[in-house]
Amino acid sequence: MKIFRNTSITKKYKRSALAIGNFDGVHYGHQKVFKEAKKIAKENKVKFGVLTFTPLPVMFFNKHIKNYRLASEEQKLKLFKKNNVDFVINQKFNKKFSKIDASKFIKDILYKKINPKLLAVSNNFKFGKARKGDVTLLNKFENMYNYRLLNIKPFKYLKKTVSSTKIRTHLKNGNIYLAN
Repeated sequence: MKIFRNTSITKKYKRSALAIGNFDGVHYGHQKVFKEAKKIAKENKVKFGVLTFTPLPVMFFNKHIKNYRLASEEQKLKLFKKNNVDFVINQKFNKKFSKIDASKFIKDILYKKINPKLLAVSNNFKFGKARKGDVTLLNKFENMYNYRLLNIKPFKYLKKTVSSTKIRTHLKNGNIYLAN
């Protein structure tokens, strides 16, 4: 698995399938995104990669948060490898990056630097300055920037969407069974 520390990737990894998110814990919801994106990547004969962020944006904006992560950076990379991710773009989330407008993120980061053929995100994916970007915006630019948006439906357990936030809440409340 190739690891990039920023969005300047080599040509070999452009025009790939790319999943974007924090992927903290790489839970069943994340694994569903990976599985569906990898299947379509294979059909299109392209590599499958992940764009993720360090630190998690919520931790960047809330410095007082401690013990928030479900998995360390090292654990997360091992989980990516276990899930057969071909490459990882581990983007440093800092003040400069946090100020990038959602449309500018699509044009300058996704299109000009990474240029994915397929883009996989979950329904609740938010990005860009003040979290103004979402699936609707990605859909709007799909043709202009030459990618196909794969909007993966959330993984549900007992009719409830599985998310890192819900897992953290279950852990905080001592509900280990539900967290698992």
